[in-house]
Amino acid sequence: MEEGASATVASSDTNTDNKRIAKIIRATLQIWKSFHTCSAYSSFHGIPFLTAESRFNVKVMLWIVFLLAATIIMLYSLGAITSRFAARRTYLTSSYHFPKQMKFPAITFCNINPLKYSAVLSNNLSLEQADLFLAYLIEARSLPVSFFASFAQQYDAAHGGNNTLFQDMGHKIEDMIFSCTFDDRPCSVQDFTTRPSSIGLCHTFNPNGNLTSYHISRPGSRYGLLLRLNVEQYEYFTSTVGSTGINVFIHDHDHFPHISTHNSLLISPGVRTQMVITEKRHRLLPPPDGQCNDHVTLTYFKSYSRESCLIECETQLAIRECGCKAEYMPGSTHTCTLNETIYCLVPYQRQFQQKYCDCPVPCESVEYKIQESYARHPAPHIIDIHNNSNWLQQTLRFFPIPDLAIRNFTYPNGTIVYYLDPSFTSHLSNAVLKFAIYYDALEYIFFEEELQYTLFRYIADFIGYIGILIGAGLLTFFEVLELIYLFKPPVQRSIIN
Repeated sequence: MEEGASATVASSDTNTDNKRIAKIIRATLQIWKSFHTCSAYSSFHGIPFLTAESRFNVKVMLWIVFLLAATIIMLYSLGAITSRFAARRTYLTSSYHFPKQMKFPAITFCNINPLKYSAVLSNNLSLEQADLFLAYLIEARSLPVSFFASFAQQYDAAHGGNNTLFQDMGHKIEDMIFSCTFDDRPCSVQDFTTRPSSIGLCHTFNPNGNLTSYHISRPGSRYGLLLRLNVEQYEYFTSTVGSTGINVFIHDHDHFPHISTHNSLLISPGVRTQMVITEKRHRLLPPPDGQCNDHVTLTYFKSYSRESCLIECETQLAIRECGCKAEYMPGSTHTCTLNETIYCLVPYQRQFQQKYCDCPVPCESVEYKIQESYARHPAPHIIDIHNNSNWLQQTLRFFPIPDLAIRNFTYPNGTIVYYLDPSFTSHLSNAVLKFAIYYDALEYIFFEEELQYTLFRYIADFIGYIGILIGAGLLTFFEVLELIYLFKPPVQRSIIN
């Protein structure tokens, strides 16, 4: 009995399996029939030849090999362009633009001597301790604070804790400028903004970018900024300054340069320096294709630049660490006294690193490149002219020549003749410099970052490789949908049943 029942069950399972196999065979035949029907008018390269013959032969076999090879090459090519698209590489394009008018950049210059000899003495401060303090502050020398602690205490006591050291004792703009012209018109100290920096007192021409006064429409040195300056070398005393001259910074408007990181030009007295400006504008891609970011709001600056962001970040960290800020830092928080500077601010600044600040690269920026040339100034014959009394009487009211350098002689008839002291004229070449900053052409170079492989180009190449290798196009996609529709019903019925 048990053996008969087992045989019956086995027979039933065999019949079920046979039925499933038969259904699979019928479904396969149906699929082949559908494929055979569709392949006759398919736009895929080579597929119509697979079913054109009534039997399998060498021709069909060759077409299978060709189709497989074309498919493999297609898949390899699609993988290559997909990897290239995923890499999101970029490149810079450059183009020249020729506007009728160009905005003149902001020009900042700082005497490399931070404190004046006469100013230190007039405040009854020690020259030796002032020298050591500047070495500690600017050159970051490792000096014991006790060497200049009394200098800091004396200054703080005299100024009530209000630290304006560089503003009080730095080189003033009215003492340095002999002459100034811009766009072939006279300019004056009123066209400069004075502010302290980390290396001393600095003066900025064209600080606000006034659209009326500070645009130029003609190139050439005559229409740029031409300055003749007295570096006041007789006011130098500190060992931290081993040379004579001024630092010049050329930057965009509304962005005071970060003196410690911004590129500068060092100009020497006794030299006329010609500086030709080349303006370069940059436009970078934001994420995900690039790394720039213009959506950073600054507290102390109206517009964003990376230098402004770093100054603001350093300021906020200084306030958090010391409860005060350096003289050159923005904001209304009280300035650190010299005592707070030497005991807290300077030690903190020496540990400060830019990695503490989230200051991305701006998406749009302006860069100024300078090409320099030099000549001796003033020439020996000009020094002789300076000794001419008529020249001196006409120009004395315009040039801030120290009284100690002026001599006079009275003739018997009462005529007074003024002349410069020979010791002063012999040092003119060590005290006076002249520089001109200008555009040699009204043009700028525009650099724009672009995606090397765009989505549109990727799609075009993707479809192009498929079309070239297997002849598939947009309409072929609907053929595939038709085949799927024809194949699907019999397969589903066979599985369900």
